[in-house]
Amino acid sequence: MPISSDGARDNGMYDVRRIEIGTEKYGIPAFDEALRGDNLVHVRLTAIRDGKKYIGRRACFPYASCWKRTVDRISAECADWPARSHTENIDWIEDTESNHVSPSAVEALGVTPVIWCRFVFREILRLAAFVLRYAFEEVRWDIGVARSTLDEFLERPSRVRFHWFIREGKKKYRTKSFADPMFTTLDGRLSLICERIDPKGVGSLARIDLDKFDGSHQTILDDGTHASYPFVFSHEGEEYVIPERACFGRIDLYKLVRAPRTPRSEPGLEFIATLIPNFAALDATILQFRGRWWLFATDAGQSPNAALHLFHAANLRGPWSPHRANPVKIDVRSARSAGRPFVYEGRLFRPAQDCSGRYGRALAINEIVRLDPEGFSERTVTTIDVAAIHGRRKTAGMYGAVGVHTLSHRDEWIAVDAQFVRWSLIKPFALLRDMLRRKRFAMQQARESHIPEYAA
Repeated sequence: MPISSDGARDNGMYDVRRIEIGTEKYGIPAFDEALRGDNLVHVRLTAIRDGKKYIGRRACFPYASCWKRTVDRISAECADWPARSHTENIDWIEDTESNHVSPSAVEALGVTPVIWCRFVFREILRLAAFVLRYAFEEVRWDIGVARSTLDEFLERPSRVRFHWFIREGKKKYRTKSFADPMFTTLDGRLSLICERIDPKGVGSLARIDLDKFDGSHQTILDDGTHASYPFVFSHEGEEYVIPERACFGRIDLYKLVRAPRTPRSEPGLEFIATLIPNFAALDATILQFRGRWWLFATDAGQSPNAALHLFHAANLRGPWSPHRANPVKIDVRSARSAGRPFVYEGRLFRPAQDCSGRYGRALAINEIVRLDPEGFSERTVTTIDVAAIHGRRKTAGMYGAVGVHTLSHRDEWIAVDAQFVRWSLIKPFALLRDMLRRKRFAMQQARESHIPEYAA
């Protein structure tokens, strides 16, 4: 429910600070979004001073499977906003779009039975859609590569002709999924380091040779734990990789090296250092800007698709310091990283994921306006979705695509990944099988832990 901090004083003025969750129609948070069936909920930190409303902070969260879960999650994520606003340097802007309604007037408004029926009907439809997608929707990922400059892709993405790794490759590889492509030029050979996803959803890292873009690949990291988003960057003549391994709760730095057996052997990863411990990072992206290193990531345990965290250091190996305003941004439409930041026409841009409606729906290109240890701000200048890429062409490679969530570029090459969806009647049985296996394993572990030990 709405959280407030009454009696707070700032600059000598008495105010009431509270969190507004969505459009609080009839005094109920996110009630209007529930009635309309929206996928987004806008949140604001407001203060009432001398009868005027001021806005100090904004965020955009996804609407969850039901109204209660949505409001509970947002309330938990934003619970410290009113208290933090007294210690942070916040620019309060007067709200001229909405009128402040007194609590007595809100209480006088009533919700009719017809409106309650609309609310319940919308919640049932939303929950049913969530269950159907979870039970029957089968998602696969594929990588598309094109000969194009970054300028051409950003200006007219529909003119770029992508070749798809699996859908246009060998049939024997079409049961696999590949995502998160990153270019590398190890030993002067342009290739891709990417995530390979097995049928159970566990990722490993693989290398794809652009000369053999037919579905064949080589494994470079597969130890049974999930690994994805292998962010590749160069520093002092070496190529480094920061893979996403949130299961270990830290951010590790690796160097991309070749095995010592033969000069043409496949590359591997050599562990260098742990950059940030005790942080389950998702899609960690690193950048050197104005003499400092910057690392963007979201937290697997705190709004993984919406809350952006920022770290900075003087040297690559640290020590790394969290930004004082973490999370520096909460917006499900443009927070989670989606590839290497780049400079375009003298301005710094950061690709991000637009996860509104579904995970990996589109690419959001953000212009970074401010980046320093005291503050951070960016604005979304364009969004590139599946329709923008394929335009009016009904190509076989893009048939069934519903999202795109990674952008990689190197010289005159562009790589993206696309999300393809189909309905499967077999998936419910696979879910049931996995559930029974987990239950059987838990029962076996419980029996083994209760075996009595007898003295000899």
